[in-house]
Amino acid sequence: MDIQLLPDPGHPAGGYAVLQFTSDGSDASVELMIRDLRKDLWLTPGGWRTEQSAAGVFEVIDAGGGWRQIRLGPDVVDQIDPDSYLEIRIRSGTARAIWPDSIHHSPPEASSGTFDPGGRPDPALTGKPTSGDLRVSPPEPESTPEPSPKPTSPEPEIPKDELKTAQPKRNLFLLVLLIVIVMAAAAYLAWQIFDQPTPPEEVAGRADCSEEGFRGRWSDSFDDQFAALGDCLGEVSGTTALRVLDSGVAAENPNALYIYAQLYDGTESTGIPVTFEPNLARATEYYARAKAAGNADAATDLERVCTELTPEEDLLHESVFADYCR
Repeated sequence: MDIQLLPDPGHPAGGYAVLQFTSDGSDASVELMIRDLRKDLWLTPGGWRTEQSAAGVFEVIDAGGGWRQIRLGPDVVDQIDPDSYLEIRIRSGTARAIWPDSIHHSPPEASSGTFDPGGRPDPALTGKPTSGDLRVSPPEPESTPEPSPKPTSPEPEIPKDELKTAQPKRNLFLLVLLIVIVMAAAAYLAWQIFDQPTPPEEVAGRADCSEEGFRGRWSDSFDDQFAALGDCLGEVSGTTALRVLDSGVAAENPNALYIYAQLYDGTESTGIPVTFEPNLARATEYYARAKAAGNADAATDLERVCTELTPEEDLLHESVFADYCR
């Protein structure tokens, strides 16, 4: 039995996955068993157990080409860590696989609630006095006599000589104001001539590199999203870049698979603002998948990483070498 583990395209935020397997059966549902080979534990709806158990019974749909698939929800996805080495059993078929880190756990949900600091009801709302609450009416303030109005003094007369000296100051202020207005008008005219903004038709041709712009492309093809990612390198966040790559990996796009392999390989710069912990086994798997999907450069890299594996020392390397290097 061959299997593929993919993130569910309908839930890009995480928490869901698709398990595809080869089968000639036509059962409407199957029992799924998942065993962590490193920990020797079995997954159940209530968590991991040492006894052999089933993760549940799942509805099966036809995926075409001899493949069938089941949909895994948060009760399964959230309990499995990335890079877990798993044994998967469906009916009489058994296969081993590494849980891909392109399948994310469910996003944390913000909890809401209210806090009552007093811990008891407000008597004004219930109409009942609170025990031990003594209500004392505050004393009425004593009336104080209004202060008598202050006598108004007559405004002093301004001598005629002072009026004559104030006139030149006013003229000087008007002159300065006129100079400022002329300078502002000249600056605006220079901006209009030499610093015109980019025409709207040129702006419309550029990719929107904001987070909102990429969220609006989730329904587009991976090729369109990947082209926008290339135009926005240096402006887009690592989280957004990873979501674009994940959509390509879920669709078995050769370019996305090859970039994932390079990120795990750690030997070449991809230009993508994402870094992975080097993992030779995962790099081998993704190079093999990229080669199978049609990437022309993946074959050479696959041969190289296969020579770097140590199957005689590592159980995981032994399994990966048997699956992808022979």
